[in-house]
Amino acid sequence: MSDRETTFGVGQVMMLTSLSDCRVSVPVLSCHLAARPAAVGMARGRVRAHFTDHLHRDALADAELIVTELVSNAAGASQEADDIQLSVRLTGAELLIKVFDHATETPRRRQGSQSDEDGRGLLLVEKFARLWGWAPIADRTVVWAVLPVELPHSPADPG
Repeated sequence: MSDRETTFGVGQVMMLTSLSDCRVSVPVLSCHLAARPAAVGMARGRVRAHFTDHLHRDALADAELIVTELVSNAAGASQEADDIQLSVRLTGAELLIKVFDHATETPRRRQGSQSDEDGRGLLLVEKFARLWGWAPIADRTVVWAVLPVELPHSPADPG
């Protein structure tokens, strides 16, 4: 860990690779999307297709919600010619969701009113994720979230 600018000011930054080692043999989902509104549905569909057999349906719905919010924010904060990179990794009983964009502003939580159509995305991410944050990386920004997930029981598992 090192002192760096974080979501909430200067503090300790967790190395995302230090999360529990991956004991589930699910390949990492990694894809590049155009920074357009259509990227949101494409990202959600890829997460659903990639993890349907590996996550309980409620966990999959939570993952789709977080991906929707992060990709929507990334598309809105990027130029149309830019790309967004989505990476989702199952590590033990957690999903590490990362979205890379070319945003120039710091991601921040906003308090949208009930009539606003947007402004609550990071509040939803914060509600569902165990941890979330962001970091500048070269000419990009990554916003990440760690989502605890329930894995489906195998047929031989009585629990």
